[in-house]
Amino acid sequence: MKNAIVYSFVVRSGHIIKYVPCYQQLKYSIDTLRKYNQDIPVYVHVSGAQLSNLAFGKNVHIVNFDVVDDGGWPQDWVEWGYLEFLKHRWENAIGSIHKYNLDNILYLDTDTVFHNDPELLFKRYGSTEHLWAKPDNSSDLMSKVEVWPGMNDGQFILSKEVANKDILGHMKFYVNHILSKHKNNLNEEEYKNLCWVSTQYAVWDYFQNHNNPVKYFDENEVMLHVEPEYKNTDKLILHHYYSGNTHKFVPGEYL
Repeated sequence: MKNAIVYSFVVRSGHIIKYVPCYQQLKYSIDTLRKYNQDIPVYVHVSGAQLSNLAFGKNVHIVNFDVVDDGGWPQDWVEWGYLEFLKHRWENAIGSIHKYNLDNILYLDTDTVFHNDPELLFKRYGSTEHLWAKPDNSSDLMSKVEVWPGMNDGQFILSKEVANKDILGHMKFYVNHILSKHKNNLNEEEYKNLCWVSTQYAVWDYFQNHNNPVKYFDENEVMLHVEPEYKNTDKLILHHYYSGNTHKFVPGEYL
């Protein structure tokens, strides 16, 4: 199998790259990856900054992109910055499969840590007819918007078998649908949280509608948030700790 790791993030105008949390997290994430796998290609998609002069080691490819507002998205979702932070993730994940002729990608947010070789994940979950992810853990919000068990898209394996660009069209439809449906029955904090998770719920819904529901990683192999603090980590391969826990899980020399 021809596999790769894909990251994608935006650096807002005026920010100094070395102080941007996503960049600091990325350095640590790639360093932990290279402890277990020196060879797998890594594609780092970044908008708003030039990283080409920064050293990430061999086989790390920097791909600059521009965030494009192609119209038709909810106005407040765009104005509050969610288009800027979310839309590119699935565009670059799907695009990487086709552009680099890959069998599978493991897409990651930057706030991730490796505890073993990602090829273990590809061997178990790669080259299938399914999207593999983690269930979302926003239980209260999911119950209010009738999404269950949803998905968290800070880590997923996408194969060429299901890397369909129709996902992106459904994403726009669904983001409009779910935000307009629930705007008046959620408080402001809940509504903004829904804005944040709307694209991952859109992808979850796409596969539900195609009678091919998202499947989930073994909970002992891929963990979210602070799960490694209270779960057995003997089989742990990947940990998505969430940015709010950066200082808990990223060594100080990276920050």
